Amino acid sequence: MPSKCVYILLDNNNDILYAGQTNRGVDRIVEHLKAHYSNKIKKIRVFDIVNYKDLSKIECLIKHIYDTPLNKNKAPNKKGHSKCPICAIHKEIENELKSIFT
Repeated sequence: MPSKCVYILLDNNNDILYAGQTNRGVDRIVEHLKAHYSNKIKKIRVFDIVNYKDLSKIECLIKHIYDTPLNKNKAPNKKGHSKCPICAIHKEIENELKSIFT
């Protein structure tokens, strides 16, 4: 099990329910199996991420693309880490709309 990874939890239709990241290895993923929604989880896929600074960006991109229903929070944006390009576009649009309507 890789220590720096992004993981996805899938249901029986192979729809992505949750995307997460960990640098603690398997312990973080096991926590999900104890959660109240664990009966929906049928598969877990783990992706080893070579560059630690890309963990948050990859997690965030998965959340944007697949609209994961069990994710409540945005991926952490750590200083010095790669930024999510979709979040950057959303922020740009938000700023432009604020300038128009304020």
